This record gives sequence, C-alpha cells and structure tokens, in this order.
Amino acid sequence: ALAGSKGLEKLGVNEGLWDTVRDRLNAFWLMVYFFFLRMYTIMIWWPLMLIFISAAAYDGFVIRKIKLLGFESTAAPVFGLAMHVFVFLMFMPFFYALSPVAINPLAVPLWGIATAFVIKTKAANLQRF
Repeated sequence: ALAGSKGLEKLGVNEGLWDTVRDRLNAFWLMVYFFFLRMYTIMIWWPLMLIFISAAAYDGFVIRKIKLLGFESTAAPVFGLAMHVFVFLMFMPFFYALSPVAINPLAVPLWGIATAFVIKTKAANLQRF
C-alpha cells in the first residue's frame, strides 16, 4: 500500500496561510490593474499634451528670438535649473503608474502643463541654436 500524505492536506488551515496568500495575490493583481489604468490615462491625455507642449516650445523659441533681437542675454542658471526639473518630470509618469497610493487622475494634465512650462523656459534660455 502507498503511504498517504501525513498532514500536508491540512497545511495552513488553522493558521490562515491560504487566506493571506489569496489576499496578497489579489493586491498584486489590483496593482497590475491600476498600472494599466494609469497608463491608459496617460495615453488619453498624450495627444492634447503634445499639442500644448509643442506650442509652449514654439513660444519659448519666440521669446529667445526676441531676447536676441534686443541684445539681451539668456540665463544659463535658469536653463540649468529647468534641465534638472525636466529630468525629474520625465520620470513622473513612471512614478504615477507604479505608485501604490491613490492619485487623482488630474495629476496627468498637471504634469503636462509643468512639462510645457519647463520646455518653454529651456527654449527661452537656450545658449546656442
């Protein structure tokens, strides 16, 4: 005769192990769901933000041209600060998509507006072109 299982069929019954595993798996799949939901939110806003960012960049280049025609100098420290803020803002969609806390969906257009402002500042203070 084959030796039967000695206690494995009752593993975790008294300790609630499988309830904990089920809860953790549900939390994981909920995080995956919210990741894709937040990426979808970014993709919905992307065409509008692209238009707004392009207009802001063009406005920044016009401001730069006005400065050049008036023999005004561009501010290198402002450009450097804008560059650092720009690098930070480029990581914000990843932080938004992977964040385990609730974030208002209006954070996406606010991110786009902040990015547009920084790109405008960079274009207006560009040293050479």
